Amino acid sequence: MTASLSRLRRRLAVSKPTPLGRLSRFSGQAFGVYCVYRILATSLATVRRFYYPHNAFSQSDPINRLLGLLAKHWDPEIDTVGAARLLSFLMSGV
Repeated sequence: MTASLSRLRRRLAVSKPTPLGRLSRFSGQAFGVYCVYRILATSLATVRRFYYPHNAFSQSDPINRLLGLLAKHWDPEIDTVGAARLLSFLMSGV
């Protein structure tokens, strides 16, 4: 029993998450939430397009707006709408 206990303690010590592992897990979960949000938002925008054809979802999407502001902060001369679309496409493509 002592040998089993020591083996279990060693396995527990080896399997403890490191700070880099925690960061990796958090970033993966955050990206998963982002992907689910984009799928739901795109589905909703497609349905809304049938009822309100002149309403653009890209103008009211908070993540696109945040990406556009980040791009504008990086380069003040950049087109925020185009940069937001490009960043959103790249993030979804990853």
